[in-house]
Amino acid sequence: MLAEQNLQFVMALADRVYILEKGEVRFTGTPADLRADERIVQQFLTV
Repeated sequence: MLAEQNLQFVMALADRVYILEKGEVRFTGTPADLRADERIVQQFLTV
């Protein structure tokens, strides 16, 4: 398990990705799944 905010680091290292918000899992999948889901990227990972 790795808790990290550096997305590029995580995407290069992880086999599975989980996005948590307020203690709830909002996304689970592979790094490729995450890259393919623009809605999740926009909602949780862009500033």
